[in-house]
Amino acid sequence: MRFCGFILLGLFVHSHAAFIFPASPCPRVFTYEDVSAERDKWYGELTHTPSNTIIGVTIRFLLDRPAHLFVSWDDPVTSNDNQLFIMNNNSVRIEAGETIHYKVMVKFDPSLPVPFVQTIHFNGRRICPPDLPLTLSVGEGVTNPRPDLEFPDPFDSVPDIQGTKTTRYGIYASTTELDRNPASRDPDYPCGLVNIAVPLITHGAVTSKGQWPWHVALYRAEGVNLNFNCGATLVSKNKVITAAHCVTTGDTVKKLINPNQIVLYLGKHKLNQFVEDGSQTRQVSKIVTHPSYNGESHYGDVAVLTLSKNIDYTNFVRPICIWESVNGISDIIDREGSVVGWGLDENEQTADTLKVARLPVVSMETCIKSYPLFYSQFTSNGTFCAGSRNGTSPCNGDSGGGIVFNRNNVWYLRGLVSLSVAKNGYLCDSKNYVVFTDLTKFSDFIQANL
Repeated sequence: MRFCGFILLGLFVHSHAAFIFPASPCPRVFTYEDVSAERDKWYGELTHTPSNTIIGVTIRFLLDRPAHLFVSWDDPVTSNDNQLFIMNNNSVRIEAGETIHYKVMVKFDPSLPVPFVQTIHFNGRRICPPDLPLTLSVGEGVTNPRPDLEFPDPFDSVPDIQGTKTTRYGIYASTTELDRNPASRDPDYPCGLVNIAVPLITHGAVTSKGQWPWHVALYRAEGVNLNFNCGATLVSKNKVITAAHCVTTGDTVKKLINPNQIVLYLGKHKLNQFVEDGSQTRQVSKIVTHPSYNGESHYGDVAVLTLSKNIDYTNFVRPICIWESVNGISDIIDREGSVVGWGLDENEQTADTLKVARLPVVSMETCIKSYPLFYSQFTSNGTFCAGSRNGTSPCNGDSGGGIVFNRNNVWYLRGLVSLSVAKNGYLCDSKNYVVFTDLTKFSDFIQANL
């Protein structure tokens, strides 16, 4: 058993008599301790037993009204409104099954109504009151009405990108193609534009913050842990595209995972820095995979995710345009596309800073001839191959991220990282080509779900 901290929460008071405590919203997790002599404060205790070993703790106490003071004697505490208080300790380690105790105190103005606990979140998971069981409807997708996790958007407002109002999208591509892109319908934030210079992932180049504002980090919740799983791409204020294998489970028969398990970080640059200026966090309310998705061949490896709350467009969070074409892959063969991600680097470590690799697209014939036994099984009219075969390649953890192309100063999403040859049974082999889902072959499915 570990005593992890004593939190001084701030402000109470009622009348000249001792106030009456309400029922705790979670008696097994949080209890009030009645100290009748204290008329301007109350004490409480949080008790929690994680089911998994965790490193690093973030606890969010939300009161039903503001308090005057919130103090932690062991860990830093922050608040923007004296109502939501966040305690963070990135170094603490708690073993699975170990019970932890947090003593808290709230002090308040006795002339005002007493603030009490409304909700408590432990590492992004609501533990008070406990989450209710979820009902899933499985058909064309899985729908989960649960509201957003209460992660803060620490960079609530940033300046608009200069020049975007005069840089009209009709200049860059056919009106038909851009009109079909949902993000391009916002005249203040047309799709595929950035205001940070983009220089011409294993051995990939480190990027600048805001350089790839449509790239999304997809995390999956396992117990109280959030584990980075895949990349994804923002295409409108509430739609993200990723690979179907990132949101399904099972060896042969693939099943959709619960949307409640997914947390998306947008505007993220440092993978291991959870509170980052410019980032936004959203949950997913619906997952739709292509009806022809095959978990063995990876055909139709594409999914559209619906966010439970619209994001705010900023310099660091912007949508990309979706490439539409009737020319097959002939219009991109020998062209270099850009792939960004936090996948394993040359030292087999997950990259902390977002990296970019530039990969040339090769013909299907070149791809299959390079390794017939593998590529004849996993390529089709719905895929294309790219890579330099020189050690620069997307790797484990980059799945679901996009390969994007610059056309007349506008960026377009053309494909998704799907799979590659493995070495040692699990690690990507950067000496071989990467197979991408060709989104132009699934444009009807994508448009129907945007």
